[in-house]
Amino acid sequence: MDELIKILKREWELCLLGCALLVGAVLLVVVLSSNTAGGWTFGRGAVSVNRPVKLNKSAFSFLQESNAMVTGERNPFASGLSVPEKPKPVVVKTPVKPPQVPEPVKIETPEPTVVETPVEEEPKQTVPQGPQKVIGVANYSFMNMNTSGKTVAVFSIKTSPTDIENYALGVGESGGGVKVLAITNDALLLLDASGRRWKIPKGKTCRMVVLKE
Repeated sequence: MDELIKILKREWELCLLGCALLVGAVLLVVVLSSNTAGGWTFGRGAVSVNRPVKLNKSAFSFLQESNAMVTGERNPFASGLSVPEKPKPVVVKTPVKPPQVPEPVKIETPEPTVVETPVEEEPKQTVPQGPQKVIGVANYSFMNMNTSGKTVAVFSIKTSPTDIENYALGVGESGGGVKVLAITNDALLLLDASGRRWKIPKGKTCRMVVLKE
């Protein structure tokens, strides 16, 4: 018994739920058993209540008259004013404007200015007048006596393959831009056009500055 009491204390919510379900079931059985063919009865010996209906068919005659009014007769409840129809929405078509094409922008390009550059004339080469200093090759041949009995040196100066000048000069004499300073049988001493001295052995050549017409 004590254990049952402990269980009831611990599970009191389930117990209450079970009691509520039981009471509900009893009430449902009572309500169903009180329903009879003559009406609802509550308990045994209950008398069914039938209330008399005071309305007859003439009470609903206005419904038939309303049907006749609908078919063509004047309806006294109608105000006589016609209900205007709802105006149809007016659709205004907006003209579609064609896309505007921008006009091409004309860009004026300035004409190129031509700057005339004066043509510089090449300076004319001036031909030098008079004898010119050039490089020549002197060749001492031999020593000899002229008709007057004077000792002279016979030598040649070559300024180009085809231009060769031959000289027979004594001491102190000049020719071809060179001057004879001394004469021996073995060598010739000359002063060239640049002021330099040259000793030329017999049968040998020497390059020096000479004058050419």
